[in-house]
Amino acid sequence: MKIGLKSSRRTLAGALGLLLALALLASMAGPVLGQPPEIPMQLYGYVSVGGLPAPEGTQVRAEIDGAAYAAQAADSQGRYGYEAVFVVPADNPATPEKDGGVPGDRVDLLVGGTLAHSRSFESGSMQVDLSVGALEERTLTTSSTTGGTVVAPGEGIFTYDEGTVVNLVAQADVDYAFVSWTGDVATVADVDSAVTTVTMNGDKTVTASFSYTGGGGGGGGGVPPSLTPTPAATPIGSPTPTPVVSPTPTGVPTPTATLTPPPSASPRPRRRRQHPRRRRRRRPRIRRLRKVGPISASS
Repeated sequence: MKIGLKSSRRTLAGALGLLLALALLASMAGPVLGQPPEIPMQLYGYVSVGGLPAPEGTQVRAEIDGAAYAAQAADSQGRYGYEAVFVVPADNPATPEKDGGVPGDRVDLLVGGTLAHSRSFESGSMQVDLSVGALEERTLTTSSTTGGTVVAPGEGIFTYDEGTVVNLVAQADVDYAFVSWTGDVATVADVDSAVTTVTMNGDKTVTASFSYTGGGGGGGGGVPPSLTPTPAATPIGSPTPTPVVSPTPTGVPTPTATLTPPPSASPRPRRRRQHPRRRRRRRPRIRRLRKVGPISASS
């Protein structure tokens, strides 16, 4: 009987300990599990700068106590929160860090770094149009190292309104690879990506850097090989002329040789061959006798 009583007491004590543990866990999780998640604050509307629709890429940012909780670039129609949602998250009470807004927090809406509107945080979706005066202009200077180029926005000096988000696109040449963006890269979204953005909160100078990869499938050495011109081939058996340079004394003018062309040879007259004159042989002259009559005796 005593053994059975002790066993019953141990079982009862174990059950009571388990119940106490479950009650403790329930009391700790009650405040968290009992509260529904907070609904964020969703905003949308039109943005105007200087009385005109904001240029595409003008940045709209939501801040609470100087910390940004939402940012977006205006679309081609000068709107925000239409093509993509613009949401200010609600603070999560289960975490000690502040990761959103709570009722009563002031939400500042900035256009290109200029305060356009302020309102208290509240859950739900609402339209808030924003308007600011003319924004200060900022310059973006882009360039590249050997081995590639900046194709967007190009290479040179470009002007944008304050706070504009500008696309940066770099393209490498054959046998080269993109390395990173250098210079004023504090607001570059990803310095290691050839396709990224930069926020114009001031004048910026950025450079796209490239490295040589070796080409032809060989490993990259980082330095392109120097090109050595191939000397012209000399025919076999042809002597190579060696120029003879005579030293010229300092201060003595170098005499200039005047080459006189040889006189042109006149053609020799052709001599006629002298043949001995042949004497004509004279034929003997035959005198013809006159025919006379017979001679008489009286004569």
